[in-house]
Amino acid sequence: MLKIFLIVLSLLFIKTPETNKKELFDMQVEAAYEKYASYYQYSNDNFSLEVIRGIVNEKTAYGVLFSNAFAKTYSINITDSKGVKYKLPTDERGDLFVVAFEEILNEEYTISIYKGDELVTLPATIKLFPFTESELDASPITSIYFGQNKGVTTQLFVKKTVLNSEMIYIIIGLGSIVLGCVIIILAFAKMKKGMFDKAKREDGVFKFKDFLSQDFKEQSKSEFDIIDLNNNEVLKDEKEEISDDKEQEIYEKNIRYDTDEKSGFPLSEYLIEKGYTVDYKTASEEEKQKIMLELMKLKNDKKITEDEYLEEAYKLWKE
Repeated sequence: MLKIFLIVLSLLFIKTPETNKKELFDMQVEAAYEKYASYYQYSNDNFSLEVIRGIVNEKTAYGVLFSNAFAKTYSINITDSKGVKYKLPTDERGDLFVVAFEEILNEEYTISIYKGDELVTLPATIKLFPFTESELDASPITSIYFGQNKGVTTQLFVKKTVLNSEMIYIIIGLGSIVLGCVIIILAFAKMKKGMFDKAKREDGVFKFKDFLSQDFKEQSKSEFDIIDLNNNEVLKDEKEEISDDKEQEIYEKNIRYDTDEKSGFPLSEYLIEKGYTVDYKTASEEEKQKIMLELMKLKNDKKITEDEYLEEAYKLWKE
């Protein structure tokens, strides 16, 4: 009989999670706040709700404690004047323990309790709105308690991102399109089709080397024709003037690059300034094509001569 009595007595003194949180909440509020007062209290067999307000960190603030008798049976919501819901740092039981929310300045919040999707009717509507220290002191309803004024990190009011069904369908649709494109690209890459086919990728690409080689062939042929023609004329004239006992040597002309006029344009400095290398041995095929375009532009703008253009192009592509 004595054992039964002791068991019943111990059960009476066992503290529930709800009781433990209440005691911890009261202790932390007393340590953090300079002064505070009870703002709202309600409890039943299913849950309890307590709201306090006061001065903490030299600002006004609200503290909220919400506890379920049975985990996740009820939930707490906070909405603003526009009906927007806010994220709350609830624990694994669905309880809320906030010693101090951030100071409310230009907004009004409403606390609601739900069981699933059903709104629970409370004895009074709970509104959190801005208040001043003088309004706290002048409140005739509740007593003012003075705490240790140690301060606390306040909880921010953070809006929830709510996705409606229409937005979800749009996101799913866009995601499906992107996924489909990725699959098609990977398939083409694996089969080397379309832009991944090297032959098709090179088809229609302007080949500077072939163009330059042909250009130099035509240029060389033209120059040698001129040199041969000039030499023939010189030989003909000299043959008429040279005597039988006198021999004369005929010298070949210097190559055109040694005698042509130079523009004086600082080509190397210009290319370096543009971000290109002038060590053409290390240049990639793509960079050489870009340099070739720069040379064409300079020639068209008359900044370099035709001969300088051809000479630099030859240096570029011979590497």
